[in-house]
Amino acid sequence: MSSATQDNKITLQVIDPGDGGKPIAVFPEAKVYSTNPTKMATGGSRAPMPRELNQGYAWAPWGAKDMLPTKMRCGIREVPIASAAMQKKIELMHGNGLIYYKNSDLAGGNIKVKRHYDPVVEMWAQKCRLHTRWWPAVCADYSNYLLCFSELVKNRAGNMISGIFHKPAEHCRLEQMDKRSHQVERIYYSPDFGSSYSTPTQFQPDRMRKLPLLPWYDEERWIEKFRGNSFAYYSYFTTPGMIYYPEVFWAGLFQKGGWLEVAKNVSRIITAMQNNQIKIVYLIHIPDTYFRHRYGAAWDGFDEKERTKKIDELIDSINEKLGGIEDSYKSITSMVLQDPMTGTVWGKIEIEAIEDKVKEGAWVPSANESNAQISFAMNIHPGTMGLASHGGNGGAGSGGSDQREAFNSAITMNTMHQLIALEALNFAMRYNGWDITWAVDHTYHTTTNNQESGIQESENTLKVGQ
Repeated sequence: MSSATQDNKITLQVIDPGDGGKPIAVFPEAKVYSTNPTKMATGGSRAPMPRELNQGYAWAPWGAKDMLPTKMRCGIREVPIASAAMQKKIELMHGNGLIYYKNSDLAGGNIKVKRHYDPVVEMWAQKCRLHTRWWPAVCADYSNYLLCFSELVKNRAGNMISGIFHKPAEHCRLEQMDKRSHQVERIYYSPDFGSSYSTPTQFQPDRMRKLPLLPWYDEERWIEKFRGNSFAYYSYFTTPGMIYYPEVFWAGLFQKGGWLEVAKNVSRIITAMQNNQIKIVYLIHIPDTYFRHRYGAAWDGFDEKERTKKIDELIDSINEKLGGIEDSYKSITSMVLQDPMTGTVWGKIEIEAIEDKVKEGAWVPSANESNAQISFAMNIHPGTMGLASHGGNGGAGSGGSDQREAFNSAITMNTMHQLIALEALNFAMRYNGWDITWAVDHTYHTTTNNQESGIQESENTLKVGQ
């Protein structure tokens, strides 16, 4: 409700929050967001702030129940093609590893630089395990979540960053943004994130570490005021609608009934059919006239028990001959009676083979379709995974050209993400006053007409033993 405006009186808007709380009085110019976690904005759009922020978390939860990165990792792990596609994404981003060049080499409009060598930088990179611990881990986190966290440690004098260390994204959370500045000032690190706690109150704060977060937009002033020993750097791809964490473009794979679930169910269906299906291999037709022809007038004299015994003996004989591979090339003889005038045959046993639906895959959903959809969603061309693409041969029969082009295209498109993932490392270079920039070296695929091996290495690729 609202009060009327009269003369010099101030009009206030009184709003019921709808969650059982007290009414809130605000100025008309103020923006008001509903605090009711069950209500969403009209038109199906997302609320201005995640509703989880009203559920007792001291940090910004990552997805429903703060479990999204763990659920994504487990969902990918359960589907072999998704795991393989993710590994391919990581390998494409990693390339041949890291190299660095001198920034001064770009002077004068030069766009071609060469690999540089500095013994101080080389020793620093070895101490930080840059090539074996930091960069591969960064590639893995960024490929999975479009973000990565690093911890930068200063020396005692404070004039140099002596170390850079990867912080596993699944165990990191952003602090809720400051209500005044609307900026995130710290990250929280704990092995308990994504594990066994089900509510924020069950979290163990003594197992949590808080790291100040360097703001990319105010590096110099923040560093000038910072007096601590270590701080965090948050690198991420800004996706539409993002508040704290990027929303990966392949999130649709994880929805209920999505392609990951389809691919996962294929193996389950096959297993269930193998365990529970009664496999009928042959359908054997035995006419009544067969026994009359074989046993003659004696057949009419057999009682029910004797007739059943004779029928069972015949079936056992047939089953023995159709037992499996070890009985290959055995023959089955059936005596028949044929009318010499009309050619009519009596007593002929017919054996009809039944198709093995499990072996043929006729009862199983197409795994190739789900595999292709998963690869496409992760921006990995199915050809690079050995899958046949729609309307084409994929890997087989195409001379490998589609695989080659898909591989080279993936490397090119990776440049944007590599620049983001290397932000923390290149900031450390600026802080230390080193005139270098780190980049990723790649090997491109070409035709055997241009290169006998079909591999085109860059001028910066390190060649050992050649």
